[in-house]
Amino acid sequence: MLIRDINAVPATLLPVLAESHRFPLTFANVTNYIAVRSLDAPLIEYLAASPTLAVPPETDVTARITLAARLVSEDELDVAARVTLAGQLVDTVPASRSMGDEADLVTALMNAGLLDDSASTFQALATAHAQEAFVVESQTAPDWIVSSNASATFVALTALSEFPQSCSSEFLRSRGKVSAGWCRW
Repeated sequence: MLIRDINAVPATLLPVLAESHRFPLTFANVTNYIAVRSLDAPLIEYLAASPTLAVPPETDVTARITLAARLVSEDELDVAARVTLAGQLVDTVPASRSMGDEADLVTALMNAGLLDDSASTFQALATAHAQEAFVVESQTAPDWIVSSNASATFVALTALSEFPQSCSSEFLRSRGKVSAGWCRW
């Protein structure tokens, strides 16, 4: 039997209900669970096993963004589940420093159209590794990279990446897919 609304359930029972998938993954249930228990291992495992979230269309946009950002920043969830869940909540996820160590997350969010393809997103990412992954997937980087404040960071990035004047096959083999993106320009 499913418990449709976990709001009245004692907090001590929530992990057991999550482990046995005894409540539907609705926006209200997930946000209530997190508010009472946090995004703990039983809920993470449930979300990973069933990354489908029922979100009523009238759900507050700010609340959607908050939950999407929280789920995307949870590195215990695999990247595919985070992208799937975020895509059910928002059109775009705000870029954050928490994405800095996860170039694969940045790549997946860009491929799903969930990161704004702009200089401000580039600036919000914390590490050169995440910024490099962002630029590789960006369709608009050539338009803003030189004319924005991002250009100073871009210069630093290219220095860190040992960006060559010409892209040799030896360079590409040594740097992998991410550096290959620099050569597409």
